[in-house]
Amino acid sequence: VKQIELFKNARVVVAQGGAALTNILLMPRGSHVVEITGEGNTLCFYKMCKVFNIEHTMIEGTTRFLSNIFFKSGAFKIPLEKTISIIEEIVRESS
Repeated sequence: VKQIELFKNARVVVAQGGAALTNILLMPRGSHVVEITGEGNTLCFYKMCKVFNIEHTMIEGTTRFLSNIFFKSGAFKIPLEKTISIIEEIVRESS
């Protein structure tokens, strides 16, 4: 129930692409989703946002250079400074 309320009242959501993002269906029209994803995204949440009039920005990470044994399967690396800049701009625009 708390998760439903969070999405219903959110103007901006930043999340890794996955099943939990299905809750964007509850977001107000005109809100914004920043989807953080690995390579080869299916554009599923982009398409959902388009249908429900929700802005969508995708930040695509890369799995290259992740040979470290500490990274689990499915791990990816995102450009941190670019990601922060994008999120700051979206928050400014939504205020």
